[in-house]
Amino acid sequence: MNRLSLFLLIIVVCSCSISQEEKAKLPDQRYYNEFKNQFPKVFTSHFPDTVYNPIFGLINNKDSSDNNVGFVLIESDADFERIKKIEKSFGNNFQYHGKYSFDNSFVVNRFKNINVNNIDSLKLAVPVFFDSVKYSKNYPIPNFRDCFFSDNPDLQIDETFEIYVLDSKKGNLYPEFISKKNIQMPEPWDNGYSKGIAISKKKKIVAYWGIMW
Repeated sequence: MNRLSLFLLIIVVCSCSISQEEKAKLPDQRYYNEFKNQFPKVFTSHFPDTVYNPIFGLINNKDSSDNNVGFVLIESDADFERIKKIEKSFGNNFQYHGKYSFDNSFVVNRFKNINVNNIDSLKLAVPVFFDSVKYSKNYPIPNFRDCFFSDNPDLQIDETFEIYVLDSKKGNLYPEFISKKNIQMPEPWDNGYSKGIAISKKKKIVAYWGIMW
């Protein structure tokens, strides 16, 4: 099982495909800055300088061997003015904006828990995903479905969220995070990166992500 690190005043447990490789004992702004600075600035430029609410989840993984590099911050209790400020910060500078839907989104590592051994088995299991232009020309987002906060299920990303993909590109772009070809992704997205923000005005939650695979 992947190691996790969640910084919460209320302790929660998360089992997530974008996992944590380091663990901090206390919820502290210093740990957030320390982990964020371990990634290229272009990868985290949309993240806040300060965590605004003491109840938040932080996921940090730098192991590229499993096509699963990621840095994710999920903040709770984001009021209307805070969300409005976030949306204003990037304006129209995004590649994609739409409602979150696992079934209809281009999800990175969608088949994380399918027991298959090779790309041919995956294609047989879900041929529509690999053959459909609907996915191959879309913009990739994290696999949020694997995340579960047992003590705070409201932090789960669901259909109340709007997704903003701020940037995404194909290929191995960062020398420090080179990954092998990802058999879970259709060509030419077998390697790549994505960064963006997910917002639920109903639940008052904002999730920031940067992922590479």
